Amino acid sequence: MKQSNTFTSGFSKDKPKIIVSLEYAWEKVKKHNFISLSVGLITGASGSVIGNHSESDKSFDFNYDFIIRFLLFLLVGFAVIFGFYFIRFWFQFLVEKWRSSAWVVGIEKMQQLKSEVYSVEDTKWDEEKVKNFLTTVCENLKEFYAHHIKSVCGVSIKMSKTETSTSLETWEFSNFCRAKGREERDNDKRYTEKHHYLLDNTAFLTIINQFRHHEILGYVNNNVHASHDYKSSSFGCYDEQFGYDSELVYPIISFEGGQQYQAIHGFICIDSKGIDKFDENLKDIQLVKEYADIITHILTIKNK
Repeated sequence: MKQSNTFTSGFSKDKPKIIVSLEYAWEKVKKHNFISLSVGLITGASGSVIGNHSESDKSFDFNYDFIIRFLLFLLVGFAVIFGFYFIRFWFQFLVEKWRSSAWVVGIEKMQQLKSEVYSVEDTKWDEEKVKNFLTTVCENLKEFYAHHIKSVCGVSIKMSKTETSTSLETWEFSNFCRAKGREERDNDKRYTEKHHYLLDNTAFLTIINQFRHHEILGYVNNNVHASHDYKSSSFGCYDEQFGYDSELVYPIISFEGGQQYQAIHGFICIDSKGIDKFDENLKDIQLVKEYADIITHILTIKNK
């Protein structure tokens, strides 16, 4: 699950990090224009001096003061460039470690919840227990993404109304649960009394079309306000236009292949107060997929 780390490529991972960082800085310095230009200047100046000396019978004196200052300039320049890349290595390393720690914690919490789910007897899955587990899913995802993307997040689970899922025109969803912090939405009549049809939600409809064309599943919009064709059934339900700037949506289905879109139980919806927060290539969606599989297991048992 750990994200790829390319800035240390080409160096042995068995070496101490301090050695790797020094090698990284040295490789970068050798390729820097300042160093190659300085070497060129020294070579050119030396050649010119030697040439002039060989062609002249007159004695000449080196300007040692200028040479010393020039060499000091080169030394300081080298130190600054080397220091920059050395610091950059450690900055990137610490950021990568920080981001990876979010994955580690997120995976551990998911595995713990998964173990709890599979330990529950099939007959114990009533509405209250299902809601408690799914609310925990929302809280875990909210904590993970708030850490991962460094933004205030909201997470909710929209559940399909099974009696309307036989037709795209009438397929309707309702909010089943959400993470803490956005409870006012569920108490606002503008939201609770509105019908949330699939066709009125760009994210849901996009995922249905992904099913139809056998594409990778998942919807990301990193600036909903700038997307003129973006639709949400929640439009008009809040004092703000949408109440969020970016969103990531994934269908609640199992990992099993060959499914049809009718198998969707609902959607996991993650939003953020901030633009450009989610990976548009869906590289950070694996944890959501794991939770979607767990939820599918719960609902399959409950609906037997």
